[in-house]
Amino acid sequence: MPHVKGHVAVDVMEDERIVDHAEHDNYVSPFVYNALRKYVNAQFMMLHDGTKLYQNGSDFPQCALNSAFILTDYAGPVNTRERVIHGTPLSYGFHQYVSNNANECSFNQDESYRKANSLRFVFDFSTSQGNGTFQSIYSGPSTNNPAYKAGYELLTGYNVRWTVTYCDGKIYTPDTDRLIAFTVDDWITRLNGDTWNSQTVQVPNAGLNNRTSLTAYNHSIYWANRQSIYSAPVSDLTDVTTHNIGDYCQSISYSAIRDSFFILFQNEVREYSTSFQLKKTFTGDYGYYISAMPEENSVLLDNRVYEVDDNANTLKPCARWESLSPFDCMTFIGDFALAYGGEYAFTGLYLGSQYFSRARLDKPVTKNSRQTMKITYDFNLPPIDWEH
Repeated sequence: MPHVKGHVAVDVMEDERIVDHAEHDNYVSPFVYNALRKYVNAQFMMLHDGTKLYQNGSDFPQCALNSAFILTDYAGPVNTRERVIHGTPLSYGFHQYVSNNANECSFNQDESYRKANSLRFVFDFSTSQGNGTFQSIYSGPSTNNPAYKAGYELLTGYNVRWTVTYCDGKIYTPDTDRLIAFTVDDWITRLNGDTWNSQTVQVPNAGLNNRTSLTAYNHSIYWANRQSIYSAPVSDLTDVTTHNIGDYCQSISYSAIRDSFFILFQNEVREYSTSFQLKKTFTGDYGYYISAMPEENSVLLDNRVYEVDDNANTLKPCARWESLSPFDCMTFIGDFALAYGGEYAFTGLYLGSQYFSRARLDKPVTKNSRQTMKITYDFNLPPIDWEH
């Protein structure tokens, strides 16, 4: 199957002369292709006709995957396992969007084009825009232009607002004094409007309700309740253990790469070992919800990604994942993000990557207020053999 390839060229100009030039090929996140392949397969089971049995919400038929781009100072090597946009955002650009804002730029309609097998997006920066240093250029979906939104819905349930986690092949969601479990196939059946299977286990006196924050670790479900964290093995969800924390816990998430729990409190985030020994404290007002990335030293707090800086003992803010609704929870099922977020991001499967593609320049590019800049982003697809 032919894949999209891309190339980025950067020209920094002063007094109408090019004073710096950089270019590089990009790479496309493998999570995009893998998730969309499975999404298309799932569509064969979906009914979308007058009976309106099809209860799935998806951005795929209507929103481009690469209509936004972001400049950051991230200099890390190519890593296709990265799901988030790393580095401090310097500037944003959007297809057909013109802006005078210092942290944005303007789409050049005259020099851009869209053809069957190629796209060219050209962005212009005035002397007041894009000033600083960058080395990574990301493209991604913008389903709410001009506010960057990478919460790309694929298989979500309309008006379903459940907090969820994933463990040992099943999705778990809380309700009053109980946990409900079902498979992804069960979820697809529910979206299709048919009778679906789910298992309900009563777990009384453990603080469970339909807003409880869940996470999964070592074949067990963990949840936050007031000043404690509760856990139970999925083999017997009634076998509950209490872990006393001492302060009010808003939400919890397990980080596989760090083998630790992140717990969000009112004015700080704390990292605990799996035996709930305190490891680190990060002070700040971060909102209400936290989700850890599985293979990166990053966490999602409400709608913004933060990198864990162990040297400075801080959480460094990066790009937004969702512009409108903060995500109450996010975990990952292979190439998908299993998530839920408030009024606009219903429960279900999302694209498991915050970006579509990344180009890492061989050297950093610096622009100042005396200079203008033009960035040309080309996407090319090998010709499709429509007859075979």
